[in-house]
Amino acid sequence: MSRKAIISTAVAPIHKEPIFSSEMITQALIWEFVEVIEESNDWVYVLMDDGYNGWLHSFYLCQSEFLSYKFQYLIKRSTPIYREQHKIDSVVSILSFGSRIPIFQELDASYKIVLPDGSLAYMDKQVKSDVYDRKSIVKLAISLQRVP
Repeated sequence: MSRKAIISTAVAPIHKEPIFSSEMITQALIWEFVEVIEESNDWVYVLMDDGYNGWLHSFYLCQSEFLSYKFQYLIKRSTPIYREQHKIDSVVSILSFGSRIPIFQELDASYKIVLPDGSLAYMDKQVKSDVYDRKSIVKLAISLQRVP
């Protein structure tokens, strides 16, 4: 009996065995859907859309309804998320390149976004990139140099 769940934190480690000291196989990003195949204590064995599978502690997951919002992929190495618009002292999280974030509302210089727990937050708008354009791909690749 499998079920779908989403990653509720900025980054979630996927392990080879259901123990934190086990080898980390990959990482999942916020709002990624995973299929839960097996459960053991507080750990779940998940299948990911990219073909990876492994063990994930259950506190990285939440149940959420499918959202019909427009999504934005983050193209900066890191993007701060604010509880209050443009208030540096209200940072909730820092999200990674490649995260797919639902946009609740587009504002002048920022987006109001939906977090996995259903709450709303803000992030600065990012320069849109045509991922099929060679120059944009090279620019993104260069920005990710020296990232483990």
